[in-house]
Amino acid sequence: MKFKKHLENQDEKIKINSINKDLEPTNVLRKHYKNRQELDIDFYTSNLLQTNDVGVARILSTYGNTAVIEQVDGIYYDRILDRIEQGLLNQENIKRVAQELCKWLKKYYAVTKNASRGDISFKNFIFTTQGECVGINFEKPLELCRCEYDMGRMLFYVATNEPMFTSGKIQMCKVLLECFLKMNVDINLIKKEYEAEFDKIKGQKAGFINYETQIKNFWDLLI
Repeated sequence: MKFKKHLENQDEKIKINSINKDLEPTNVLRKHYKNRQELDIDFYTSNLLQTNDVGVARILSTYGNTAVIEQVDGIYYDRILDRIEQGLLNQENIKRVAQELCKWLKKYYAVTKNASRGDISFKNFIFTTQGECVGINFEKPLELCRCEYDMGRMLFYVATNEPMFTSGKIQMCKVLLECFLKMNVDINLIKKEYEAEFDKIKGQKAGFINYETQIKNFWDLLI
């Protein structure tokens, strides 16, 4: 089955966070923020990206701590990971969605002058029915960094997304790393950030330190 056809069959409407859609037209959503500062940051970054041809869910209007945002037709990238585990995507399709994500990141870094994406959760990326990647949720201020910081954390995120360390996760990470290395980055710095993310998480999740060997072995499978 063609990947685009598969997405259309899913008929998924992306819902950003826990947005209240009451009384809104079907093509827009409401997003409620903790405070006005978060809304302003999201609005500024989204507008910066949109005006520079980086795919985002557009903020159409704001009032108080609420924004009205266009609804994006597609599938969250974390749901794509689920599809991979279910055997619904072949290598060609995995490569395609990974390449679109990297294409988005490359544009993002160019526009923001190498600011970190911040939250690299795959819940913040959508593969649209038009076959492109769109980013959502930019509540945190832009902070300059080397892009390897995001890349290492992203590989760690995929590797440890339940179920962890599977062949599907290896497939996705291999393609992501291949794309990253075409962006003139330092693989040693990516590895450093990958390992640093483990050091961070093991202090936050009980028992996570027990995965240290698997974390190292997974990286070795990527190179």
